[in-house]
Amino acid sequence: MKKSQRSIINRGILKKKKVFSILSILLLISILLSSCIIKQSYKFTDVIIYSLKGDIHSVDFDGKKDRLLVSKDDVLKLYNKKEEFNELRLHPLCVSSDKHKLFFTKMIVQGSGTERKDYYELFSIDSNRNNIKKLTDEEFEVLKPYYSQDKNYVAFIALNKQKGAIFILQLSDGTFKRVTPWYYNTESLDSITDIVFSQDSKKIFFVVINKNENSYDLNMVDINNEKIETIVSDVKDITIYEWSYDGKMLAFTIKISGWEWYDSKQKLCIVEYEGSNFKILTEALYQISSVKWSNDSSKILFNHYGKPETWESISKNSFLSVVDIKEAVFKETSGYDIIDGYWTSDNSKVVAKIGEDNPSELDIPRYAIYIIDIESMNPIRITPYYPYIDKLTFHPEDKDKVIFTSGPFPYTNTNKLEILNLKDKTIKTVEVFDKDQEITDISFSPDSKNYFIRVRRNKFDNSSNIEISVSLFIYNSNTNTTLRKFETDVNEEFGGIKWINNNEIIFDKYSIVFGITAMEEYFQDIYLYRFNVSTGEIFELTFRNVGSFDKLIVASD
Repeated sequence: MKKSQRSIINRGILKKKKVFSILSILLLISILLSSCIIKQSYKFTDVIIYSLKGDIHSVDFDGKKDRLLVSKDDVLKLYNKKEEFNELRLHPLCVSSDKHKLFFTKMIVQGSGTERKDYYELFSIDSNRNNIKKLTDEEFEVLKPYYSQDKNYVAFIALNKQKGAIFILQLSDGTFKRVTPWYYNTESLDSITDIVFSQDSKKIFFVVINKNENSYDLNMVDINNEKIETIVSDVKDITIYEWSYDGKMLAFTIKISGWEWYDSKQKLCIVEYEGSNFKILTEALYQISSVKWSNDSSKILFNHYGKPETWESISKNSFLSVVDIKEAVFKETSGYDIIDGYWTSDNSKVVAKIGEDNPSELDIPRYAIYIIDIESMNPIRITPYYPYIDKLTFHPEDKDKVIFTSGPFPYTNTNKLEILNLKDKTIKTVEVFDKDQEITDISFSPDSKNYFIRVRRNKFDNSSNIEISVSLFIYNSNTNTTLRKFETDVNEEFGGIKWINNNEIIFDKYSIVFGITAMEEYFQDIYLYRFNVSTGEIFELTFRNVGSFDKLIVASD
């Protein structure tokens, strides 16, 4: 073979090798990119994120994938020096808007008893368990979260020794920043006590305690430009209640006089969402509570006492009042032992539970439900008298239906589930349980088509040992017929019961063992279940031998 021919052949081989090498590199890059895409494609959707024994785990709704997300050791690797603590726990907080990040807190405990101190820091981790970041620059003794209406932000009251400030976590990109200056106070008082987002999630109203322990301010901060305005200053206390239904006005009280909670006199006030038009609506009244806006945002319903009241009840000392926010016209009922009110949908009437509970006047307590026209404020009874009434709840969709529980004397528990129709004043008994059972919870599904009740039984056996069992009943909210029923065995308990969608409930179940130490109880078996209402199927999602989950959140679309 000629030299020129060999050269041509070698060049061809080299060219093929180059092509092969380029293809190999491209294939390798493709594999790496695919790997990255796969890793980044995992999202926190339809998963339950829980912490136990300090570590954070997640389990899918089908229970097939239960994995460790972040451990205490993962977090400790971020520190250059060894931390000294008695206990360390990680708690899930929430997930990012794109579902690719988890935000969580680290809590360490130092000291014990009266010398115990808890310290908190905020972290994030990607859904693929990579890229753990510490978002806080220092440890805080308090790091209390508040969620915005649009679910795009979490605000924190951050307190450390004698200083406090408000921080904002943006859930879209994980940005964490301080939006107020540091406020300083004596070590015995928190410098910031309460915060609430405006309905458009652009502003935060918060209460500041000044260095003078008797002075409180209500401030407002714009979370974008961090501009702060003072709404009210130099009062003895401030309690924030709730926004009007149209989102334009915030109701709160200011304390005018009194040194203890029972002799405090307060005035009911409002301010618009932009911080303007602050207005005092009432004279000074004792112990204002249960503030509720009417559905048309024109009036406020609230309770107050006629005289200072401690733990010892004063006969006929509770008053139900209504104030018109435009005219500041104030009306109230006569005094009762117990009175709680709720607006009807037409904003012209109030449904009230009124009780006569003074044992010196009655052998048996007496409760009933009344309708109050807000023009006359004269209660008209629309139900029979009951020894006890509890859990008064409006149907979320049909506002003319009121669900309530009642019970027999001398038992203080309510064991009868009833529905009052406000239109025709009729009462339907849905379920009557035994006298040793009590209805403890009522919760509607997100679409309001079904609701569950939790019923707890405390019973003594022949040896006077207490036996506890719990039942879960699911009803159709239109017909109030029983759809499903689930019961524990004796000395088993349900916990963490919540709807995760319109058709499914999650709950945990654990054993109650008497006469054991706290450490032994900590290592009792606990199960996490998902319950399908339509099919009646129960799925065991996870089982642990830890006694209880530290914290549990649900992440879904």
